[in-house]
Amino acid sequence: MACGLSSILSLTCTSQKQLFTDEEWNQLATRFTSIAIRYALVDKKLMTNWALACVFSRSDGNAFRAMNHLALTRTANFGNTSLYQKLMIMENILLTVQNESFLLSTLNEGALSQLKKISEEDIFFKLWSPIINGLINVNKRLRLKSGDTVNLVSTAAKKQLYSEAQQVIGFKIDIRIVYDFEDEEIDLCAGEISKGTLNNAKVWHDDSKLIREGKDILNQLYDLCENRKNNELYSWSIQISGLQCAVSTQHLCSNGLYLSVPRFDFVFPKNLSSLDELDNMYKGLLTAIEDMERRSYLVENFLKQNQEQEQSNLTNVLGFNQFNDEDTSKVEEDVYSFKRPSWCTPPREEKYKSVIPVYLFGRRRSATTISSISLFNPTTANNTVPDEYGFYEYDGKYKNIEFPDLIFDTHPHQHK
Repeated sequence: MACGLSSILSLTCTSQKQLFTDEEWNQLATRFTSIAIRYALVDKKLMTNWALACVFSRSDGNAFRAMNHLALTRTANFGNTSLYQKLMIMENILLTVQNESFLLSTLNEGALSQLKKISEEDIFFKLWSPIINGLINVNKRLRLKSGDTVNLVSTAAKKQLYSEAQQVIGFKIDIRIVYDFEDEEIDLCAGEISKGTLNNAKVWHDDSKLIREGKDILNQLYDLCENRKNNELYSWSIQISGLQCAVSTQHLCSNGLYLSVPRFDFVFPKNLSSLDELDNMYKGLLTAIEDMERRSYLVENFLKQNQEQEQSNLTNVLGFNQFNDEDTSKVEEDVYSFKRPSWCTPPREEKYKSVIPVYLFGRRRSATTISSISLFNPTTANNTVPDEYGFYEYDGKYKNIEFPDLIFDTHPHQHK
């Protein structure tokens, strides 16, 4: 309900699926999951040494020789700071699996009596923080915040909905990944943590809260970029449920329609024999962090251009450069009218006065809703409904949803 009242379509939400026919839902899922992101390139030397560490751990029944191997490799590559730090991340994971057997087994077994003995802080700081913060610190472009902090943009959005309330505060978010531009803190990702099976209701609540927080983050990014249409603007969300982690992106797809797209699902290794599971976890988180860094550069460029434009306007007002008649302005589509507010629970003093956003819907749903939806993305500018073999048209050529990196000049089944 919360997502629906916030103009958000979540491809992981089974309740929203009931609003569509199976054919419509399949068309939506196929079209929107084709939104491309750039997957990170993983250092072969790093993964080769990790594979050796996994073999050592399984053979020895402990992680000590494996950790020593990674430490020696790290020392031998002291001049390669990126590889050095990533090897250190791997060492920390081995140390965690070696020493946190109670935490890992408790989360894996999911017994309620044992889950009560651990906290969400245990889950984040002992398991997930070392790898997430470690990847952030490789380039030191972003910053990780933890501990129920509030994005001011979220509070401002809620104040617009409950303007007469005295005490309004936005969502308290467990983890936030931000970019600092001068004195401004710009959110790029929101994350929530739970113990998973202890309270499934909390997991669903976290998911709804994260998607709406991701929407607020995305709205701010568009505000910072002067609401110019840009398929490169989107936000990230990370939902941690014990050993499991789901990563998604949020997009403004068309007038009045936001979309949450699942990107990665992976698990933290529960013991030495499952260390191979780190591969997917590492690649997924590395892709997300590197992509957030690229979003930060995009926003930084917009902000710097605006500063330069303001300085140029000031120069013209003061009478300098008065003979320059060249019009350098660009006509770009404004998506301000595309954006929508989000529904939030009322403040405590007005808990029985829930308010539905006034400007919620774009236009009446027609019989051709599916075909009329368009994305700010070149991959959906053509016929993006794949055929039975997964091929779809892409910028005059063809791609396949199963192999997104391959591009064909013509449809492979087309006679030449």
